[in-house]
Amino acid sequence: MMKKTNRYNAGLAKARKRKYRLKKKLLKKDLMTPRDIRRWQKEAGFETQKEAADALGISIATFQDMSRGISRNSGKAVVIDKRTALACAALLHGLEPYGKKNSEE
Repeated sequence: MMKKTNRYNAGLAKARKRKYRLKKKLLKKDLMTPRDIRRWQKEAGFETQKEAADALGISIATFQDMSRGISRNSGKAVVIDKRTALACAALLHGLEPYGKKNSEE
């Protein structure tokens, strides 16, 4: 006889499926993953998620969703877009925003 699945377990199963689909989609598109953004935060030397979010110019809630890979509002998978990935790379390498005047001029 099989045990009945309660709502909590059903919710976990759905979240796992969404996470698997997101991972599959990200690998296919070669986009930044939640693991990548957490690694970037550590490599860039941001101790808190707030510091990292401020550096990227996004809210802490958005950064947390990206770190988890799942939106806390809708429960859907969060895809980290190419602009965010490029901004992370630029910050990691110490690049200034395009068009910012040098202090020497």
